[in-house]
Amino acid sequence: VLFVDDSICGYIIARPKDDIRSSHIAKISMALDPNYFGRGLGSEMLDFLIKYLRKWTFIKQIQLTVLTNNERA
Repeated sequence: VLFVDDSICGYIIARPKDDIRSSHIAKISMALDPNYFGRGLGSEMLDFLIKYLRKWTFIKQIQLTVLTNNERA
């Protein structure tokens, strides 16, 4: 969860796939309040998560699905 000035403005979650053969792959879900767009916070959350996964987990690959109407992504 991302806080700015004591307010929740976004989140990012990584979850390993359920299949044992694919458990080294994590699905990522993230969201950011539109009031905080354009500040680099989404990139900051993603960078933090990638560094965390590399250091503390067995995850070797991440997958992020983006909707086609999400032009900012």
